[in-house]
Amino acid sequence: MAYLEFEPREPLFQFTSVEGFKGIIDSKALWFSDLKSLNDPREVIFGLGRIRTVVEQVIDGNSGFDRSIVGPVLEYCYKYVKQTNLYTCSFCPVGDLMPLWQHYGNQGAGLAIGFRPRSIMDIPARVQKVEYVNERTSTEDLKVKLASVLEPFLRLKVSPTLEQKLDIASTIAASCTSTKHSSWEHEREIRAVYAQSSQKEATNFLSNITSMNADGSVHKWRDPLVRESQVGEVKYLPFKFGKMSGGNFDFSGAIHTVFVGSKSSISAPEVESLLKSEGFRNFEVIPSECIWR
Repeated sequence: MAYLEFEPREPLFQFTSVEGFKGIIDSKALWFSDLKSLNDPREVIFGLGRIRTVVEQVIDGNSGFDRSIVGPVLEYCYKYVKQTNLYTCSFCPVGDLMPLWQHYGNQGAGLAIGFRPRSIMDIPARVQKVEYVNERTSTEDLKVKLASVLEPFLRLKVSPTLEQKLDIASTIAASCTSTKHSSWEHEREIRAVYAQSSQKEATNFLSNITSMNADGSVHKWRDPLVRESQVGEVKYLPFKFGKMSGGNFDFSGAIHTVFVGSKSSISAPEVESLLKSEGFRNFEVIPSECIWR
């Protein structure tokens, strides 16, 4: 079950190639890729650097913090962010957008699949709206947020429990994964993020539980798969999409709209036939209006 930092109300679109589209509707699954291998080399690092600066400002501005307690906790959190595998699946609230066709829709030869929010919300991940910032962006809201998270440590006279440390670590990690440099603002990204330790043994104290499913069952650590990309090997995890019921995902109503790229080798009627043959229903297929030479 998704943890909703951002709750989508409209379809979320993923731009892909024709081959990617066929793979998605055949497997009824979305690939969550290792965040640190994506096209922005500053993923996580940019957000973490910003957070560390603001955390120091919060601590320096409050004499009540005991650095002998808070310091080790923060180092644990920063280490958690660096060593935890963060997997993400990216979406855009706009389904016919020129820059995304160029970068992710195979130069207009692909498709943009619009998923109904419910089909994403039952995936055991964190749904976030990316905040685009730069060195000139105000940090006041982030400072207030981090101060509220750190506040409980003012009352501690002993080292916090592992659960307390994990709580603040996950908050800091979430701030990192939802922050990107403003040079990527054209993407308008909504992302689902799933976290698990790099080693299965690290989750033994929770019987390898990493998240919860929508039906209350537990989601456990899985070995990531590996695919080849332009940047080399990329780890990824597939997640079924749709409405979860009785331990299974009903994918049939998951797709709301499909935009067909202006240079696509597959026509709108062909896309419609493919979707119907795979068991999808109540969708619309629309030719893209983005045309360029």
